[in-house]
Amino acid sequence: FSMATIINIFSSPVSWIIVGLALFNIFEWFGTKHTIAKLVEINRPEANIRIGRQANMNITDGCVDDLIKYSKDASKKYTLYINITAVFPLLGILGTVISLMNLSSTDAISANFETALNTTLLGLICAIGFKIGDSWLSADLERALDDADYLIHQHDEEKRIQYATQKETGHRY
Repeated sequence: FSMATIINIFSSPVSWIIVGLALFNIFEWFGTKHTIAKLVEINRPEANIRIGRQANMNITDGCVDDLIKYSKDASKKYTLYINITAVFPLLGILGTVISLMNLSSTDAISANFETALNTTLLGLICAIGFKIGDSWLSADLERALDDADYLIHQHDEEKRIQYATQKETGHRY
């Protein structure tokens, strides 16, 4: 890349939108990663790991509330990240269309055509890079959500059994 090419890449307003959105998506990726880590921390405290599965422990209502909160937060952040990632190729195409629509004089054809290709390239590079980042997030998120779902259902089942026992015996524990 020459300096003229770099300057030409940023001559389009769409390129600035792509770069700004890319910076936002980088922060969103790290935020999603952090939320997944918090969810995993609640799912599997180190003292209770047993052969890759949550060991038997008392799951409090507060723990379940945290599991639900972080599960929702992680899902929302991940969905936003993925949807922004999907927009990059479209922004690249938008930059191409806008640049090609400005082909009114023969002097501008070369510069506008280069800008058109550069915005497409920038959009595709961002989309590919963030799609690779998605591969690091999606497996961790799916595992964390599965573990959280398992613990929430385990807690609900324990509460149901406890309620049924109380109802049968007339005692409160």
